[in-house]
Amino acid sequence: MLKSLALKLNARKSANQSTNEKINKIFKKINKDSKYDLIGPPHKISNLRQFRYYIPKDESKLEYDYRMLRERVFEFNNDYWTQQNLKFLESKKIFIQQNKMRQNYLDQLNKNNLARKSSSSTSQILESDLLMNDFYKQFLNENYQNHYEYNKKWLKLNFQLLWMATRVNLYRFNKKLRFFSK
Repeated sequence: MLKSLALKLNARKSANQSTNEKINKIFKKINKDSKYDLIGPPHKISNLRQFRYYIPKDESKLEYDYRMLRERVFEFNNDYWTQQNLKFLESKKIFIQQNKMRQNYLDQLNKNNLARKSSSSTSQILESDLLMNDFYKQFLNENYQNHYEYNKKWLKLNFQLLWMATRVNLYRFNKKLRFFSK
């Protein structure tokens, strides 16, 4: 399973490179003089929107560090959710394959039971929903520790971002004060 996951991740990386090239083309078409961050379409696997951060002409070291931290946090999130979603899809596929024989058996029972024909489709849907509920619960329980560690790192990175954003905004405010006091 891990080999197939690694192969899929490598295939996705090459697909992501072509997606990133398309996004870069879109961003290049947009006015280069824009003074705002650009937000692109969602990533196909992680479902996070891609960003192109605005780079001021007179960017200070502090602003540069802040922008780099924002990019690092985004990459951290994107990498985590790409891996998590690939893992989820692979687990779901295996779960469905394992339960396909059981579902075929239930289908056969429903076909043979003509007396309860009207309620058989409802019970079949309920059985399928219950199976998927079990899968979701099992998947979340198996990945609890991984998600807990992600949340701890994400929270730490966000506090770093918050501190850096405060410093950058104070720097910009001070810069404006100096400009107007001249």
